[in-house]
Amino acid sequence: MILWVSQHPPVPTQVALLREMYGPAFGGIVHSRERNAQSVAREFWSGSYRDLVAVVPLATLDHLCREGLQPLWAEMVGTPQAGRKPDLDFRGMRLWFVGYKRVRGVTLELAPADPQPRTRILRVTRHSASSEEIAELRRLFGGGVAVEDDSRPFSDGREILDRVARAGADDLLVVAPYSVMDQIVRGGRKPLWAKVVGGRFVSLHRVQGVRIDFEEV
Repeated sequence: MILWVSQHPPVPTQVALLREMYGPAFGGIVHSRERNAQSVAREFWSGSYRDLVAVVPLATLDHLCREGLQPLWAEMVGTPQAGRKPDLDFRGMRLWFVGYKRVRGVTLELAPADPQPRTRILRVTRHSASSEEIAELRRLFGGGVAVEDDSRPFSDGREILDRVARAGADDLLVVAPYSVMDQIVRGGRKPLWAKVVGGRFVSLHRVQGVRIDFEEV
């Protein structure tokens, strides 16, 4: 049996390819609505499933990998496939299923935090900045840079971008789930990210995006 975790059940082409991949051992699909990664992992291990397909947000996908799972990712594209009708029409977006990939992990795409003239940086995180982090911000962006902490909860990346605009900040440092970081980058910002090891600040980086590490199947 294959555990399929998503808001919507698989389309026929997705089921057909799984049947081809696993042959007589396929056994069918159990569709489960999206939940947190821990409950998905418990269901997978207790159900003796052969494989897991996870169509879930980036944060959940990352947590599944941290739970020791490496689910299949159903790849959908917006490019028409020869001789085929769309597999899915979602809110006017026509999508074609092109295959599965094995997820090995989710990582941030990082670049060095290059020196730039900055006057106001908004830090969206529950943790106060260490003296080492403040010193690095001043080294990179000038001794007169103002750093404002915002520890309020947030719902998504759009809310964080709105806070940056309201604060009149010209840069952003944020600690957030990968799905939120992805929204921020897609919204036109490449925020700062502080690397912390063993509770101690190490370095600053510029987030370029969020990458899913795949393996072909």
